[in-house]
Amino acid sequence: MGPEDKLYYTRLLAGFIVGVLEGFLGVSGIIGLIIALWAYIFTYYVARWILRIESLRECFIGGASAYFPLWLILWVLVFNLTQAPP
Repeated sequence: MGPEDKLYYTRLLAGFIVGVLEGFLGVSGIIGLIIALWAYIFTYYVARWILRIESLRECFIGGASAYFPLWLILWVLVFNLTQAPP
């Protein structure tokens, strides 16, 4: 498995974790988006220094198509299932 694949799966896992945590914690609105962006930026640094990916473009956009949709779907789903009134 190459570094680009590891980046993809790292961002996929990060999107899953952030979406579920935000949903369970009841985070809503712009705060949820800011947290998701900070987590995405953190994965950029993981890609640069731990995975040693040289391409700035690959570090920044690689795996974005997995991170953001998964984060958004899980955030909305978990939030609605846990925070809905009885």
